[in-house]
Amino acid sequence: MSRPLHSLTPAEVAELCRAHFGLDVQVGRFLAGEIAVNIVVTASGEDVAKSYVLKAEYPSPTMPVEHADWFCAVQGLAARAGLPVARQVPALHPYSTAAGESSGYLALVAVPPRDVAVPPKGTAVSDTALQDTTKDTTAKDPAPADAAPQTAPPQGAVPKDAALPGATATGTQTTGTTPLGTELLGTEANAGGPAAVASADDGQADAGPRVMLRLQEYLAGEVAASAEVPADYPQQVGRLTARLVAALAQAPAEPEPILHPWSFETTGRNVLSAADRIAALESAGLVPVDMGTRLSADVALARRVARAFETRVRPLLPELPCQVVHQDVNDFNILLGAGAAGTAEATPGALHITGLIDFGDTRTAPRVVELAIAASYTMLGVDDPLAALRACVSAYVAASAGTPAELTDRELELVEVSALARLCLNACTWSARTLAAGLDSPDAAYGRARMARTWPVVRALAEAIVG
Repeated sequence: MSRPLHSLTPAEVAELCRAHFGLDVQVGRFLAGEIAVNIVVTASGEDVAKSYVLKAEYPSPTMPVEHADWFCAVQGLAARAGLPVARQVPALHPYSTAAGESSGYLALVAVPPRDVAVPPKGTAVSDTALQDTTKDTTAKDPAPADAAPQTAPPQGAVPKDAALPGATATGTQTTGTTPLGTELLGTEANAGGPAAVASADDGQADAGPRVMLRLQEYLAGEVAASAEVPADYPQQVGRLTARLVAALAQAPAEPEPILHPWSFETTGRNVLSAADRIAALESAGLVPVDMGTRLSADVALARRVARAFETRVRPLLPELPCQVVHQDVNDFNILLGAGAAGTAEATPGALHITGLIDFGDTRTAPRVVELAIAASYTMLGVDDPLAALRACVSAYVAASAGTPAELTDRELELVEVSALARLCLNACTWSARTLAAGLDSPDAAYGRARMARTWPVVRALAEAIVG
């Protein structure tokens, strides 16, 4: 059984940062993350303290090592292009393929199994195990990985430039695969001395499964989903998306194509599948009576939008230009802050986009995907969602003119149906997950927040966009 990564001790986390990234750090707290474990650390011994995020994740069928290393390279390309994304710390012994290809940022290490229980929420962080603060017991939206924690970051922290447990790595055996390679301070059972760590390749059965590690600079800012966004937020998103598409236009494709539940091409089918799950939950009596009628009507609208996507959009996708896309420019992955935004449109002192996080869904897809997804989330929480979407599209069109991001009229015609279909996927997926977990479950807080923001837009626009 794989060791829960939340059971890493502060001493172990500090040693991982030292041994694999050459930084002496003080360990902070966990940030939210659906799959990866994200831990805030602050580098010591510098004139100005710098905060970073250590990201740890087991490889899985939808996130094999080769793919993770590839999207690290894509994130590095975006950072070098001047986009507000986290700059990554090079690994001392980076993962590389048998052919010698490597982003230089990903370390693959063996963490030994330990019988360490994660302490109850609310307990102090100690050398026994790090406190898991990624799941709030309220309905408040969690902070995303790479972003500012809900509490203030360590003093001196600088801004930007920040699976399935138990699965094993897939793909070709690599060269450059490194074990933990050092001694780690132990837990309660052996706190008096270091614990031996076996190499992933030395044949010892207790070496433990391999874990993917990345270290990247902490991005300051407030998550757009919980912020008072400025009036020109849709235009800012449109301009950012145009820059992103242009920057990634020449990025190499991933090693192997990967599909997951949020892949754009399968949006319609996945909406219908999630709608079927909701219907099954309702049949099982798991949908409260007071929300059943409204939810049934909402799901019927989502099915209508999904069918429109399947007939109007999906048949055209094979003919459209494709490239590498982030594929998840949403309000939980955009950070806002005051100050200059580094563009000609920036107004000093006003709120601007200061960060874009989470390259985990990056893949090759029709390039129109980036705008459709980004524009869809600008419709949330506003009085006129269709106007917000169209303002985002207009800003994208203006910013992309004459660049590799410039879309054809045919691509632009697909944006509105595609954007609404994405919101239907979001609403149906999180409704199904929330109902399965139980509406009162702390684990359902994020889903409840998504349902509350997304379904009203679907109700308002289904008729206008798909008829």
